[in-house]
Amino acid sequence: MIYLNTFKGKRIICIEGLDCVGKTTIFNSTKNIIQRNNNPILHALNYNGNIIFEHFPTDGSEARRIRKTEKNIDEEKLQSLMLEDLVDRTDKFFNKDKESVMICDRYLFSNYVYSFNMKSVSEFLNTLSGYWAQKNLPMYDIFVKNCLTTIVVSIPEDVRLKRMFFNRSESERDSNENEIYQQKLYDRYYNIMSHDRYQLDKAFNVKLYYPQINDSIL
Repeated sequence: MIYLNTFKGKRIICIEGLDCVGKTTIFNSTKNIIQRNNNPILHALNYNGNIIFEHFPTDGSEARRIRKTEKNIDEEKLQSLMLEDLVDRTDKFFNKDKESVMICDRYLFSNYVYSFNMKSVSEFLNTLSGYWAQKNLPMYDIFVKNCLTTIVVSIPEDVRLKRMFFNRSESERDSNENEIYQQKLYDRYYNIMSHDRYQLDKAFNVKLYYPQINDSIL
C-alpha cells in the first residue's frame, strides 16, 4: 500500500529506476489512463484534471539539451544541472501551479543514483539543501514525510540489458547507454539498495515495485 500524504494539498509521486526498467512506459500509461478518466478510482484521484505529468529533465532546460545533443557528456555537470532543474520545478509546483498532484518520470532518487561523485545519501542531501534553501519550500524532512512518494521500478538485470542492447539500435540509445557505463551504474545501484535502504527511505520515501515480466515487453 502506498500512502499519499499531503502538505497544503500538494503531493509528488515519482517513478524511478535505472535505464530501461520500464518507468517511462508506466509513466505514459498512467498518464493516458488518468487523462481518459475511464476508471472511477482514478477519476476520484484526478480531482477533475488536477494532475501535472512532468518528465525530467524538463523541456527547455540546459540539462535536457546536454542529454539529448552532446556525445561526451560530463555526467557530474549534467546531474548538477538536473538537480537545479528538479528544485526549480518543485518550487514552481508548490508556489505557482494550481494543480495538487505532480507525477514525475525521474526525480531526486535518480539524481542521487546517477551522481557518481556523491558517496552517500547525506552528501547528496547536503548538496540538495543548498538549492532547496533558496526556494520557498517546506523543510525537506517535512516534504518527504508529507508530500513525496518514490516508486522505484526494479526488474532483473539481464532483462534490463536485453531491452537496452538488443531491442534498440545504437542511434536510439542515449550516450550513457553503453556496456561500460551501465555496468558501473548497476554496481552503484546495487550497492546503494543493499546498504543504504534506511537512509533511502528517510530521504526519498522509497517504495519498490517489481512489474511482471513477459516476452511482449522485453
